[in-house]
Amino acid sequence: MYMQSITYRPIEEADSAFLFDVYASAQQEELSLSGWPQRLQEGFLRNQFEAERMFLAQQFSHADLRIVLYQGEPIGRLYLDIKDTKIEILDIALLPEYRNRGIGTELLRSILEEAEERNKPVHIHVLRRSPSVRLYYRLGFYRIADNGTSWLLKWEPPS
Repeated sequence: MYMQSITYRPIEEADSAFLFDVYASAQQEELSLSGWPQRLQEGFLRNQFEAERMFLAQQFSHADLRIVLYQGEPIGRLYLDIKDTKIEILDIALLPEYRNRGIGTELLRSILEEAEERNKPVHIHVLRRSPSVRLYYRLGFYRIADNGTSWLLKWEPPS
């Protein structure tokens, strides 16, 4: 449905503002419950965004960091760590106006197709109260660990 119009490109330094917008939009609902003033929320988000960037650079220096494009326009980010034994989805996030339209499902299906071709399982950490948990279960993921606020989910290629 959407996949003919979905492409990727590597992240570039000029993408920083866009990536912050994607990050902030993904955190906004939870952060809005804090009751913090808008200025404090934005400062917190900027600090968290920078901390995440440093963490990814240190812990996942060889990760495949992509901008998701829909009809050539940036709409999200996809961070994958492709290892010899598994594919780990580090992050998948779309701007709010592109959520709940089937695009995320199509992105995940393409990752699962790639994993099946490589005969590798796929892992992802998901906040346990995230609405996306239902999607992961529907696509065949199952829980293998409980980390308190998040779950580690796994998908395995058919044998």
